[in-house]
Amino acid sequence: MKVEQLKGLVIAHRGLHQAKKGIPENSIIAFDMAMKYKFPIELDIQLLKDGTPIIFHDDNLFRLTNVNKNVEDCNLSSIKDLFLLDTNEKIPTLEEVLKRIDGKVVLVLEIKYNKNCFKYLDQIISLLEEYPHPFVLESFHPRVILYLKKHCPNFLRGQLISNYQGQPFYKKWFMQSMIYNSLTKPHFLCVEQSFLPNKIVRHYQQKGLPIIAYTIRSEKELKQAKRYADSFICEKIGKQ
Repeated sequence: MKVEQLKGLVIAHRGLHQAKKGIPENSIIAFDMAMKYKFPIELDIQLLKDGTPIIFHDDNLFRLTNVNKNVEDCNLSSIKDLFLLDTNEKIPTLEEVLKRIDGKVVLVLEIKYNKNCFKYLDQIISLLEEYPHPFVLESFHPRVILYLKKHCPNFLRGQLISNYQGQPFYKKWFMQSMIYNSLTKPHFLCVEQSFLPNKIVRHYQQKGLPIIAYTIRSEKELKQAKRYADSFICEKIGKQ
């Protein structure tokens, strides 16, 4: 996939999900819905204690499964029978999702940082090396992006940026300054829409890096984001 292909996309955030209709986020049915309407898909990868990459956003299982366990402390055997939001949908593995998508739409894969991350990042890389279809990787953690640069330099990688409300000043400054980009060399930036406009983001955009705005939840937010970004991760889109 070429970096220019990241421009002009409207991307379904965690699939085309709608909990009230029994379609949980980051579920196979949500991905099927996105594929039905040909939306690229953003999804979240977490690494379990046994090294299995699964598709799940939260650090803890409780919100989506009613089981109060941290994802990083679980093995595949301990989550394989859990259901998402009282539906028949289970937590999918990355391997299952790649087989399901099979190149039908572009994938934007966020790697979530936990204590298993650097021990098992190669599990994610190995699966994606066998996936001959368009995808990009992104993460909030600059060390993850640096690892990708060193170990799979041909994969397109992006730095996620938040407004970091409520975070300590030093962390907020470090992340928003993006000084680490000189080492990690991201191919694109994925920026929280409330952080736009921003002069540093604009600097990178002028250098040719695509800017993806997230998470857009209204026409008003989309209209605003179109002034500053090239693509958009959205909820409440299409048939959602």
